[in-house]
Amino acid sequence: MGLKMKMPIAAILLALLSTSLLAQQADSVAKVGELVFIKVTGDLAKDFAKRISPLPEGRPLDGLKIHMAAAVRDVSPDGTLYIEYLQLMRDEKPIRLVTLAGKVDPRKITTDIMPKGSKVYSSPEAEPTLTTEDYLNRRLELTDLRGFKLRTWTLAEELGE
Repeated sequence: MGLKMKMPIAAILLALLSTSLLAQQADSVAKVGELVFIKVTGDLAKDFAKRISPLPEGRPLDGLKIHMAAAVRDVSPDGTLYIEYLQLMRDEKPIRLVTLAGKVDPRKITTDIMPKGSKVYSSPEAEPTLTTEDYLNRRLELTDLRGFKLRTWTLAEELGE
């Protein structure tokens, strides 16, 4: 009877442990509303640049890198993140919206910590400010659109002021 009782208890403990580890893994990457810093390179950077800014004539785009911050919109039970970047192009007529959205395997996201007291610049000309606490950065590099969609939207109608 003692051996029979130990087997179900061991199975229950193993199931609880694996469920707990899966929950920790899903929680360890990012939560809804948090930011993931994306670096876009390669041909995807060229395609993206054509949609978000006028490109200088005759200037090669080889080696182009674009950096942006995307928001985590959803985290699935298996830990997959759905992230989304939005940019409104108001200076253009008609007004446009560019979105980059997709699902990311959490293992593709790296993290680093910006320590308290680090210099932060809001622009190249601005005076730096110092961080008041350690800040966790989540980073992702994209070279293609696997799992993502890049969309350009045009405003059809606008009401109000």
